[in-house]
Amino acid sequence: MAEKVIDVTLASMTNTGDTRVNPVGFIMTGTARAGDDQQVFDSGLLFDRTEGQPLNSSGVQRISPGESVTFNTTKRLTVSHPEEESEGHLKQMLLINADLTQKIAATGGVEIRPYFGCFMRKVLFDELDGFETRDEPHSIFFEGMKWSFTSTFTINVISSSG
Repeated sequence: MAEKVIDVTLASMTNTGDTRVNPVGFIMTGTARAGDDQQVFDSGLLFDRTEGQPLNSSGVQRISPGESVTFNTTKRLTVSHPEEESEGHLKQMLLINADLTQKIAATGGVEIRPYFGCFMRKVLFDELDGFETRDEPHSIFFEGMKWSFTSTFTINVISSSG
């Protein structure tokens, strides 16, 4: 059976818009069955923030336009890929999943709006090769305004067998 040990890192978030961003929620990574992404084998949080908490250990609360915040949070995973699936030996892939929202001052009150973009990024076993950087965009469009940022991830294959 072929296996790859990989490190998935949330390197940074960069504000790509003209409005300050303040995402709340989570970004996770994990391994799941290639044929059924609901069968998750291993997972970990790369970002997990509730309202009022700082974005990272530096204490930053929001990201201004053109600015970025560094995270460097890493989860090590093993992705398996047998030649044929059998009981206990299922073909796997890497997942990167985000569920992020933003509190927005709106006409008549405050709205909590979801970011669109990287909901569930799937990286197949054969696509995991060496070192790569992936940028995942996140955006909100509301009342004629746009909030947007990009999460930058690195995927590093530490070892490969089979």
